[in-house]
Amino acid sequence: MENLNSFQFLLSTKIIFGKDQLNSLGDQLAEISAKKIMIVTDKGLIKAGIVDKVLDIIKRNNIDYYLYDEVIPNPRINVVDEAAAICKNENCNVLIAIGGGSAMDTTKGISVMATNEGSSYDYLDGRGESKKEISNDPLPIIAIPTTSGTGSEVSFYSVLTDPETKIKDSISSHKIYPVVAIIDPVLTKNLPSFITACTGLDVLGHALEAYTSTIENPMTDLFALEAIKIVFNSLAEAVNSGDIEARVNMSYASMLAGIAMSHCGATIPHALGCPLTGHCGMPHGLAVGILQIPMLEFNKEVLQDKVKNVLKYMDEDINNIDEGQYHTYLINKIKELMKKINIEEAVNKYVMDEKSIDLMSKDAIIHGCTLINPKKISIEDIINIYNEIG
Repeated sequence: MENLNSFQFLLSTKIIFGKDQLNSLGDQLAEISAKKIMIVTDKGLIKAGIVDKVLDIIKRNNIDYYLYDEVIPNPRINVVDEAAAICKNENCNVLIAIGGGSAMDTTKGISVMATNEGSSYDYLDGRGESKKEISNDPLPIIAIPTTSGTGSEVSFYSVLTDPETKIKDSISSHKIYPVVAIIDPVLTKNLPSFITACTGLDVLGHALEAYTSTIENPMTDLFALEAIKIVFNSLAEAVNSGDIEARVNMSYASMLAGIAMSHCGATIPHALGCPLTGHCGMPHGLAVGILQIPMLEFNKEVLQDKVKNVLKYMDEDINNIDEGQYHTYLINKIKELMKKINIEEAVNKYVMDEKSIDLMSKDAIIHGCTLINPKKISIEDIINIYNEIG
């Protein structure tokens, strides 16, 4: 292999993957000496009976617990701080996150604030030089995802929203990797088709953006390419039939893409997608998925070789594609996928007037993901992209 650049790779999370692997939870709790657990989830998962499966295991192991069920989409700083105060008051020494990205992000924020001073706001990356360092080790987390999308169970990001500015920012630290991720695809089998579609597009975004970012590395390239291939092969079936094997594949792809993104970051779809979620309420995966198309178009001059590699890995016949048009071919593949999973490219149901586009553009241009996009982007470029998808 020529021109193999130096890189670093760290994954401190123990991964337990497979159908019915939730049953291993008791052993994992014993390994980390759980005395009292704070379970972090939402009311919908309680109603669906998924949390009961976890509670049964905890009760069988005679471990005390506190059930926190106030997780909301796009978790807010103040909510995390309030939950951390409860965690400290209850003397919990282990956290279990049950749910999608919001549950994982909330739990990671709680884990930091249960052992450190101040507010979660103080630890956000966007604080720059004012950002506080995590001086005390966060509480250990066992992550149990119920969606196949965010990959947060294997990442070191906690994405939180400032309720006043609606800006999404991150606490990022290797200290907040979950100690264990139990990825049991059976827990995703009753996920509604629209959520399956949106979270699946998030997988595609994590993988494609990690692979094309300026800080990608040869090891994570393997994870990203495999995740991309799986999404195109399995997402439509997971959405339309709920086939368990397709869901197993998507859980695996989500994990792979989460690892890749955690190491290599994301690019302009996440930079522009976060403001879309914060200001317009668009589901994160939907925003990221739609923005893959303008990302490929905007970066086309610098991504031809990368996109060619993606298509080769997907076993596409590149001999029938004109040189310089690989990005167009991949864009059409994404459009076909969106059609199969009933996702419209346009976002007309979400209000994107001139005022909101102005606010979103100002947020997007300072987002850290713009810095690792392979081509420099201006605020005028961002405005044009928002207008293009609006």
